[in-house]
Amino acid sequence: MPIPTGANLRSRLRAVAETVPDVPVRRVMVGVHMTAVASRTVGCAYTWRDPVGAAHLCTEVRNAGRLRGTSARELSRSLESGSFLETSVGMAALNSLINVARPEWTRGDILAWMRQKFAGATVGMIGHFPFADEVRKWAGAFRVIEKKPVEDDLSEEAGPAWLKRCDAVIITGVTLLNDTLPGILQNCSQAWKLMLGPTVPLHPLLLEMGVNALAGIVCTQEEDYWQSIEEGAIVPRFRGTEACVLADRSLELPTGDFRVRLQKDLDRTKGVNSMQTTQETQK
Repeated sequence: MPIPTGANLRSRLRAVAETVPDVPVRRVMVGVHMTAVASRTVGCAYTWRDPVGAAHLCTEVRNAGRLRGTSARELSRSLESGSFLETSVGMAALNSLINVARPEWTRGDILAWMRQKFAGATVGMIGHFPFADEVRKWAGAFRVIEKKPVEDDLSEEAGPAWLKRCDAVIITGVTLLNDTLPGILQNCSQAWKLMLGPTVPLHPLLLEMGVNALAGIVCTQEEDYWQSIEEGAIVPRFRGTEACVLADRSLELPTGDFRVRLQKDLDRTKGVNSMQTTQETQK
């Protein structure tokens, strides 16, 4: 399949909602980190906000406060909106319709599989994932590409040259919201590509475009998942979920969920940082 433009890709994703049974929206939340919609299941997407800081200057979500009971399929049409927040709501609505657990989806540790497959290789990462340091340890060469670079991240402008060198690339699902995915795929056409995160719709359309594997978040216990999002949990700390993989070929993944390992690393890092802060305060 030819790679569509960003807006055209969002239109194609929205059309996927027309292929599954429609159900009413049961609840919607636009959280500080994530946006969630509950219909067939709980669907999630990164909360993409206007760059303007003040809330009253940002584009509103149309019919906010009256979305419960409306059509999830209709709500997914917000994917084609020009509004940042509405695009997030539309993606979450789509995921609430299609990211329903299926037995044929693969479970296991996709990052451990990548370590086995690409140790010593040149790896790129679109978006600064919390497991960036883990990948850096086993990759031969590694760089993160970010719209807002931190530490040694590459800028968006410097990214294409690096992507052309890569053997593997890990891509955030946020690229579906900000229309950057088509350009990324063109620049790393020879690399193995993983799209990962709660925004990712587990649908073959993205595989047909050239992504090799999709790793998304699937709800297993709604109340635990919902509480995690509404209380501002980051993805490794989501409860009531499992990580599922849809790939263009069968993958023998090591057992386990990389988020468990990541959560332990985060706890250890935060514990060290907390001790250092306490020691500095006591000086």
